[in-house]
Amino acid sequence: MVTNGRSFVFLKLLRQGAPRYARSKEFILDQDSGLAMTLQILKALTTAVA
Repeated sequence: MVTNGRSFVFLKLLRQGAPRYARSKEFILDQDSGLAMTLQILKALTTAVA
């Protein structure tokens, strides 16, 4: 996760062939459903890691 405090981007390491990173769209907290989507992703990540 990369953030500047108001927007978030999630990175995923792709290990197919040469390692590369995939990047999510930018989620901005006070636009559309940015906060809800960011919280859903963080919740899914905590479930996957736990």
